Amino acid sequence: MSRFWSDGIPLEVTVDALATPAAFAWRGRYHTVDRVIERWRVDEGWWKRRAWREYFQLVTHSGLLVLIYHDVRIDQWRLQRVYD
Repeated sequence: MSRFWSDGIPLEVTVDALATPAAFAWRGRYHTVDRVIERWRVDEGWWKRRAWREYFQLVTHSGLLVLIYHDVRIDQWRLQRVYD
């Protein structure tokens, strides 16, 4: 069973030169990204409350599998899912 937060949990993320997450801080721990499994963009609802996000499914150096996203509209990173 994975944990899911529909609005996401705010994160502090460090990115590389290509704006790909290299590390993030969550629950008082620093997690280094080992691998990006998938990356995709969502840009919808421009005619009302726009959702403009870039999603990353990542594996950390410690083996944690997560889904995070960058809300481009407000320049904020969020953790949306932690997989078991």
